[in-house]
Amino acid sequence: MVSPRNTATLKLERWPVSPSCWPDLPSELLERIIVALGPRDPVAIRLVCASWLRYVQKSFPSPDLPFEVPRLLIRQPAPHGDLAFFSLHPRKILPFSLPARLNAWRCCGQTPGWLAMARYDLRAVVLYNPTPGRIIALPPPPVFPVKKIVLSAPPTTTGWVPAVLGRTGTIVLHQPAISHAWMTIGIHEGNQHNGFRDMVFWLGRLCALGHDGVVLSFCTDFSNRATAMSDLREPDGANDSLMYLVESDGKLLWVQMQKYPKMQRHVQVQILASAGLRKWDNVNKTAGKALFVGSVVLVVVLVALYAVSGLRESCIYCAWREVEMEAPHAIFEYSLLDHKVTGVSIAAGHCANVKPVWITLFV
Repeated sequence: MVSPRNTATLKLERWPVSPSCWPDLPSELLERIIVALGPRDPVAIRLVCASWLRYVQKSFPSPDLPFEVPRLLIRQPAPHGDLAFFSLHPRKILPFSLPARLNAWRCCGQTPGWLAMARYDLRAVVLYNPTPGRIIALPPPPVFPVKKIVLSAPPTTTGWVPAVLGRTGTIVLHQPAISHAWMTIGIHEGNQHNGFRDMVFWLGRLCALGHDGVVLSFCTDFSNRATAMSDLREPDGANDSLMYLVESDGKLLWVQMQKYPKMQRHVQVQILASAGLRKWDNVNKTAGKALFVGSVVLVVVLVALYAVSGLRESCIYCAWREVEMEAPHAIFEYSLLDHKVTGVSIAAGHCANVKPVWITLFV
């Protein structure tokens, strides 16, 4: 004899819940939906399910999609010009732009789905999600002007931590779930290494890059306002080259570049696979991947995902601003395989006084 509890179980097994029919929507109907949407909505369409993503990428490989591939966030001319995007493919400024209310703000960083924006006259920092248009205000950090902002995770994640690097080389961070007060870290260490020039979250810790090439790792206890520090890379002497940190698939990359990219062999890349070993290896290629380097955003992308854009593996894409040049803004493609440099001029109709920033919100 079957008990009532077992009977209920049998009924559930006999009448399983039907799967969603959205992935099986006819392509003709899906096309009509996408055509009727605004310029930002196709981005959200791709997040519905894998079949919708494949359909949009196949049938709508339009460069007007704002974040299909890493783009440059630039400012169009005129006072408080619109913040727009320049695409490597087809090498033009896209019609999509950020809302006018953000035109007076400067992009200082990003995490998937969110831009970190700062406004100096208000000494304010906000996080902006372009898809729903949501804005989250952060407590005013004690370091202005702001050079860079990194997040340990999206602000919708429990326990997320924002870190702010000031142009003076000082780093502050806080955990919203615990306190609104900012915590300054590495003051003594920063002074020893001429301040910090870059930072990134790696394996749950904040890693900071000194002007002399040193890489330090910080583990912070917000409850007790305490920080533990360890060395990941020894200093190699101060110089005027550009240096950056970037996280890629659980590994930490250290990138050094000469300021004038037309010179051959001007890029050096080292990789750290384990914090415990502290062994850095030189990188001569990035199989299947390309690296985008800038003062605010650095990211490694899979070339196979962006075949239409013409990206090449084992290449580093850099955005430069040299106001004394005839074409102040330019993108340089550097090959780690043959050390050759090719340039791409940014289309006219943008402000040369604002540094371009790579944006890869939906990679």
